Amino acid sequence: LEAVHKQQRVSETATFLDRIADRGIEVHGMFIFGFDNEPHDIVEATVAFARRHRVHSVQFMILTPLPGSRWGDEVESQGRLITHDWSLFDAHHVCFRPEGCTPAELQRRQMVGHDRFYAWSEVPRRALAGDWAGVALVLYARNLNRTWQRRNRPYLAWLEEVSRPAAPLEGASEEASAAK
Repeated sequence: LEAVHKQQRVSETATFLDRIADRGIEVHGMFIFGFDNEPHDIVEATVAFARRHRVHSVQFMILTPLPGSRWGDEVESQGRLITHDWSLFDAHHVCFRPEGCTPAELQRRQMVGHDRFYAWSEVPRRALAGDWAGVALVLYARNLNRTWQRRNRPYLAWLEEVSRPAAPLEGASEEASAAK
């Protein structure tokens, strides 16, 4: 919230969500992964937060350095953009090198977040609660995530390649050995 200059606190959001759920109103939560120095357990913490405060449905998106935005210009000037394919700047594809993880790790966070929130265990839980629309939602979301991954196999393979450390230059290993 601080990184995007929001005025509310997590505790205020939690209270608000609880009050809404107490009134029987379903909430669709939208969460963004990819902020610099994000903790490695962000997926688990976010899914737990959404469940604890009875968020009915979620979207986990990826921070996107939009061209012309202050942050987009900053990321580009730092050489952190990994593509200029503007069709990928849609909050579902990683387009930059985040701090603290690789681009592929960030993409996996988004996919794993959906898998964990819409886990198979949600089907019987929602069915026992009589939430048949929720059961359908879980099945739909799981299929949507699986379909996205299948359609994006070439992109995901490319992202893994981009995420590998650069190969050392020829002769660099001798220099590294000599430096020891």
